[in-house]
Amino acid sequence: MAGRPLLHSDDELRVRIDDAAVRVFVSKGYIAATIDEIARLASVRKPALYRLHASKSALYRHLIQDFAGAVADRAMAAASETRSGDRLAGIIDAWFTVIEADPLRWQLLANAVAHDPETAETLQAIRRMQIANDALLIRTLSPGIPEAEVAPLAEAIHAALVAVGQWWLANQTSEREIPIAAIIRFCRGIALTAT
Repeated sequence: MAGRPLLHSDDELRVRIDDAAVRVFVSKGYIAATIDEIARLASVRKPALYRLHASKSALYRHLIQDFAGAVADRAMAAASETRSGDRLAGIIDAWFTVIEADPLRWQLLANAVAHDPETAETLQAIRRMQIANDALLIRTLSPGIPEAEVAPLAEAIHAALVAVGQWWLANQTSEREIPIAAIIRFCRGIALTAT
């Protein structure tokens, strides 16, 4: 039956749509991105896209939630797989492994902006999860740090991870070990101040 489109599984469609959407959102920004362009780049019709995602905003939220979950899972797996002395290095290495493996999705997450109340709520939930994970890291590695300081230190670690990740993507000539060593030094500096 020449001319009829091939049927694709929802999983295959989702991957194609997600990949296309990430490229469009990162290159054009949320406001300028269109469902038409995402569908065209994914080689799908708009009804197929809308069957999986009710709106551009829903697609955007799906992408940032999915990737934030993957980053958290990778970091927590690294934390549980490494000895306590190497845990910090394992977690930081996992962070940069994620950036290296999928720099576009990481840029989407790192630069995500709320354009509606649902997306704002999603971003707040992701942020709470990230800060909670960083706070857990601080409590584990530096139990002497006063509890009142844990949340602001978690914010500082998170900001450093994002900033150094952005720097590394902009300076790909730097070996991966350089940003990892810098973040480890930063985190160990915080740990040394525990009294």
